[in-house]
Amino acid sequence: MLSPVKRAKGFGLLLRRRVWADFCPTVGGVPQPDNPFAEVFGKSPCRECVANTVCYLWWPRTLLFSKIGSKTNLLRATTRMHQESQIERQLQELELGLLKPSVRKSQQVGELLAEGFVEFGSSGRTFTKEQIIACLQAEATTNCTATEFKVQLLAPHVALVTYRAHRHTEPPLHTLRSSIWEHRQGRWQMVFHQGTSTSAPD
Repeated sequence: MLSPVKRAKGFGLLLRRRVWADFCPTVGGVPQPDNPFAEVFGKSPCRECVANTVCYLWWPRTLLFSKIGSKTNLLRATTRMHQESQIERQLQELELGLLKPSVRKSQQVGELLAEGFVEFGSSGRTFTKEQIIACLQAEATTNCTATEFKVQLLAPHVALVTYRAHRHTEPPLHTLRSSIWEHRQGRWQMVFHQGTSTSAPD
């Protein structure tokens, strides 16, 4: 019968073995570069991996868990930052698209504006989705550029976009704009927009 000390050591090795089986950077001595834990544990196989067994003998349990935990948190933060960066680029492209005459006068506007959309115009008027589509169809074609883009996630599927718009007319028009976008049924749609007249930037 095993002593309590030997049973405790055996349990520790078994626990380490089970954990390491999920995170070992090599399989049968072959480095696995896609394993996110390879940077922590190293990509070179040790003699246990070469023997086609799990490599756990060289890692104390507390060290193993601490390395796994820190790396997991780093991966989560990196993944979140990457996802937010993708959302920012996507929403900026959608906003810039809505400034193009080819988009403003097309059916794509109806797809980008959500049902129940509301706009507070720079004139002080309030517009519904149907009214905005009609106004865009009737407006004169002008060139409009945007700068100072900022995207802030308000919730996992809701974002606030702000920017400065410059309409190249005579005289030129400058507005500060803000939009709220919501991710619905696999796509981003604008649910609110506001434009505020302002002076030209210094």
